[in-house]
Amino acid sequence: MWRMTENHDEEAITFRAKLDDLSSELSAHPGRRAHARWMSLRYTMDLHARNLSELIAVVHRAETDVQTAMELVQNGHAPTVRDEFNAQLDQRLHNAVASALTLIDHMRRVVAGYEGSEFSSEFRRRNDAIKLDPRAEFIRGLRNYVTSTTAARSRTRTACRSGRSRFRPAF
Repeated sequence: MWRMTENHDEEAITFRAKLDDLSSELSAHPGRRAHARWMSLRYTMDLHARNLSELIAVVHRAETDVQTAMELVQNGHAPTVRDEFNAQLDQRLHNAVASALTLIDHMRRVVAGYEGSEFSSEFRRRNDAIKLDPRAEFIRGLRNYVTSTTAARSRTRTACRSGRSRFRPAF
């Protein structure tokens, strides 16, 4: 029970010390630590989602904006628009792939805290199933290439042969 005394400064110091002790105890609680790890993972997932959205937006622009599409295949003047488009595509691709690597690393750290649990077993089972998907294998290979070998450089080629034209994006 709280009681009033003549020395308000002493009460304030005691109250502050008790508050600090409770705050330290709360911060050390396993539930609080788990919450902080999961919130950090969520933040990493949000960053990855932003990177993917930016990559998709660049590709979408080439698919839907006629002027951009024409600039990507033209050869009548300096390829300024095409060069900038490819630079943005390369940047967004690198960011998306690198953030996927970061997300995987962060997820592993979070799941490692649950080793031996039903959650960990179920996560491992689902993760093993995803690893078998050819798309996941492609992304892993691309990630390893982009983050360990060199940045992927996009380019386009347009060729006309015998009255037929062909457009081929390449990396």
